[in-house]
Amino acid sequence: MLAGDLFTVKDLKVEEGTVSASINWYAAHPVFAGHFPGQPVVPGVCMVQLVEEVLEQALGKSLQLKEAASLKFLHVIDPTEHTVVGLSLSYKEDPAGALSVSAALQQDKISFFKMTGNFLRV
Repeated sequence: MLAGDLFTVKDLKVEEGTVSASINWYAAHPVFAGHFPGQPVVPGVCMVQLVEEVLEQALGKSLQLKEAASLKFLHVIDPTEHTVVGLSLSYKEDPAGALSVSAALQQDKISFFKMTGNFLRV
């Protein structure tokens, strides 16, 4: 939905229970004209969607967020200043196929976003 348009995924690494990637923002995307004019900020809902889309890509499964147990927006992401950020996530799958996920977006020593939640296969 947003991948390839608002952001691109580079250096995707998938290991048992973990996923990491570099996220490149497309600062000219129209969403930034309204969020906010002259001061672009990546919307929080887009960060949550990014986690879902990268996890889907990494696992080759369609997913849907069932519960966001914790969402922490720690620092704004200005796509003109923070053009590339790192995504790291860990997941555990239960026997029914539900995923318990912990994810973070960061760049160097800056933590932008942290999330824990549960995803279901759709």
